[in-house]
Amino acid sequence: MIVCVCKRVSDRELEAAMADGAKNVKQLSRRTGCGTQCGRCVPTVREMLQDNTAQRQAERSPFPSLPLANLAGI
Repeated sequence: MIVCVCKRVSDRELEAAMADGAKNVKQLSRRTGCGTQCGRCVPTVREMLQDNTAQRQAERSPFPSLPLANLAGI
């Protein structure tokens, strides 16, 4: 799916840049060009970054399938 119409940047390109270490909109903009013209894609890019960060944190969690509320009794 194209996220940035102005620069024709796809969600796959953004995901690849995040996997390669891009951690914020500025870094993604430098690598892909997204958000550098009209800026309409920036909210979507931010949302993708948040989702990616949450996913990485869940992967590092010692209890990925347990909600935090269940960890209180441990």
